[in-house]
Amino acid sequence: MHLKEKSKVENRQDQAVFDIIDTLMEKGVVDNVQDFCERVGMFKQSITEIYKGIRHFNVKQIREICQVFNVNANYIFGFSENKFRPKNKRT
Repeated sequence: MHLKEKSKVENRQDQAVFDIIDTLMEKGVVDNVQDFCERVGMFKQSITEIYKGIRHFNVKQIREICQVFNVNANYIFGFSENKFRPKNKRT
């Protein structure tokens, strides 16, 4: 399941997070969307609503995603092409 390809959302940040979820699944970091949700404290229903364009990832969710998976927040907001932060830096 590739979220970014099937997503109906037009929001840049939501698309970036779906891209990150796909990457995490491809690398075996998470098994599936449910696993991702559990690790960042989200309900799968929230992802479904974001996927359908009903709502968006909020700042708290983005922050948790960045902390749990070492994601580069600048990638989510379109300021960097690097999805993940270097492992030795924590900001």
